[in-house]
Amino acid sequence: ASSNGLEECLKLLRGERDEQRLAGLLLATKFCQGDDKDSVIKVFNAMGIRFLDRLLMTGIGKSTGNIPNKDQQEAYLQLALTIFAAFCRVPELASLDDVISKVPIILEILSNKPEQSVSVECCECLLEIATASEKGFLALYEARALHTVATHVYHSPADSQSIQLAMRLMQFLLAKKPANIDISEYADQLAAMAVAIARLFAIQQTLLKFDALLVMSTLIASEYSAPIRNSLKLSSRDTAWPTYVRSGIATILQNRIVAYQKHLALVLAESMMEMFGEDWLIGPMELPREDGAVPSDRCLFLVLETTRVEVSVLINELARLKFEYSNNGISSLEEVTIRQRNLANCYALVENIIRLISNACERQDNYISESSMIKATIALNETVGVVIDFLLDAKAHDMTKGDDLLASVRVICRYLAETPSAYQIQFQQLLPYILIISGQNEERPFLSIQFLLPTLCQTTMDPDGCNVLVSCGGHKQVLEFLSILLEDVSEETIGTVLIACDTIMNILLKRDDIQARLLVDDFISVLPALAAWAAKQNDSTEIAMASSICTLALDLSSENSLSKIPKFQIQSLSTVSELIIRSLELFQRAEKSEILGDDHDLYDIIVSGCTCLMARYPSIRQAIGLSSWFQNVLQNR
Repeated sequence: ASSNGLEECLKLLRGERDEQRLAGLLLATKFCQGDDKDSVIKVFNAMGIRFLDRLLMTGIGKSTGNIPNKDQQEAYLQLALTIFAAFCRVPELASLDDVISKVPIILEILSNKPEQSVSVECCECLLEIATASEKGFLALYEARALHTVATHVYHSPADSQSIQLAMRLMQFLLAKKPANIDISEYADQLAAMAVAIARLFAIQQTLLKFDALLVMSTLIASEYSAPIRNSLKLSSRDTAWPTYVRSGIATILQNRIVAYQKHLALVLAESMMEMFGEDWLIGPMELPREDGAVPSDRCLFLVLETTRVEVSVLINELARLKFEYSNNGISSLEEVTIRQRNLANCYALVENIIRLISNACERQDNYISESSMIKATIALNETVGVVIDFLLDAKAHDMTKGDDLLASVRVICRYLAETPSAYQIQFQQLLPYILIISGQNEERPFLSIQFLLPTLCQTTMDPDGCNVLVSCGGHKQVLEFLSILLEDVSEETIGTVLIACDTIMNILLKRDDIQARLLVDDFISVLPALAAWAAKQNDSTEIAMASSICTLALDLSSENSLSKIPKFQIQSLSTVSELIIRSLELFQRAEKSEILGDDHDLYDIIVSGCTCLMARYPSIRQAIGLSSWFQNVLQNR
């Protein structure tokens, strides 16, 4: 009977009159359900695309003949979409040119017909065409489907059945974005879509929540998110959307989920902190099925605890892949790369949380309670301990190159710069090794020293810290690092230059307490560069610091001894002399105006240093001795 019914349907579809074909289409809806591809293909071949095209045009009021009333139009449109969706579910049909050519009209219907039944069919048709063939996929881009679908999601109610299909379509379009497509053209619409999906992400408790997570991650945390983020920052749309994202992430992390979804949530959290700062982790949340107020630090601790566990898991897996299996050729490059990428994101989260806790301690405004800060510090300390063990393991296996090693150095040093008393013994053991770690694309260690500097600046305030650094020759690497930085100092690097100078100052000031002997040879290469840089500065502290380092370093030797060192150019002493004179002039002016800044101690170092240098450096004695400023300083002091 079913076979006879299909034949009757096909006969009507092949009829010459529209009435016959329309009757055939109504019958066809019974045979175009389920997985009966053969019946669908037979219906398509019998009817062709032209009649369906006419029906679609009539349904949207663009018929060339008599336009039926509104109810009939809607009935024709629904019938046409139902049949067209059935065709699109068959990949062989969805990839045909005749079917692909209908993409513009389907997008037009989606824009103009908000009815749920219509929008569901439209989104399904578009998704099937996009996934069936490359040609269909490109047709959607050419018809600006991103714009239309994003706008549809923004204007649809949260319970709309079409949203899930629309999000899957958007995810597919974004994931396979052609290189020639400029995403900034769609930034405003995609930003609006992100705002709409953020609310779904917070309130949905179905599988749709994970679809929302995937799309939000693509919109906010992918390689082409920059224009979308900019639009979100400038937008006056729903300002609660960052709260929705925080709520959604918290809900996901407090449940048992697969590793992929967990890392996706962490990536999204890190991207939100890039946009809004680490304080974004703290704030109100709207969590379904929660009675009473949710603590404002709930998301912080869920992210921190998840990150702590993931760092431990990822480091153990990386250690196994790199250290145990590498010699056997078992480890896969792809496996290692995925874990390194996930670990890098976890490290970024750890650094953000370290900064959050540090800032909260400085503000002392109860933004985070004392008990919460203690709890967070314990978790951070445990995490850093795991990272230190990873580096000790890498050291034992003589591995010194790798971005994962470099990232581990960065996160350890970020923590120790805030808590220099932590892991002192382990840090001292690791320091010589850290100094030779380089990134995968670095020719020699550079970034590892940059990451170390804030910690070294803290540890060298103590003689033991100076001893550890000098005994392994680390001070030479800091000096070499500073020489490279001084070649081109910018607003981005000036802070690092000053930290390096502070570290060198600490070492020079504690030279009498250092067991290893400091040699002037180690410092002479940086002195001309330091003096030349300071000569271009207007900041009195920067000038005084450079001058202090020069006087302290020269005090390690004499002009006669320096003249015997081939790599030292004796004319450099005149550059240093000019710097010292300028420093003294600035100090004299400050004393006259009775406005002494924070650099007063530096001028004490310079004056006492000059007094010592004049006996051993004739050229400096001559240059400074001619300065009435210096004579005045000596008399006044």
